[in-house]
Amino acid sequence: MTLKAPTSLTYIDLFAGCGGLSLGLKQAGWEGLFAVERNPMAFETLSHNLIETSPSHFPNWPKWLPKKPCSIQSLTDEYADNLRALRGQVSWRVF
Repeated sequence: MTLKAPTSLTYIDLFAGCGGLSLGLKQAGWEGLFAVERNPMAFETLSHNLIETSPSHFPNWPKWLPKKPCSIQSLTDEYADNLRALRGQVSWRVF
């Protein structure tokens, strides 16, 4: 039996740094939903290189999530309901 990868793989980049993982996943055909990085300097680089570019590496960034530095703790505290609504939209299988 041959396993077939889904046609669309979607990721969220946590602890994104300046975006190296996002860059690699995009080059491998994945689509980014959003990225989380709390360090302002790292987020500025991530934003410049991958978020505010045309085309963006995150074309479907949620409208409810500001494009700014954010910790995982504040993300889960402030946007718990929004995150729950993303169930089923992020790929979890590794091929």
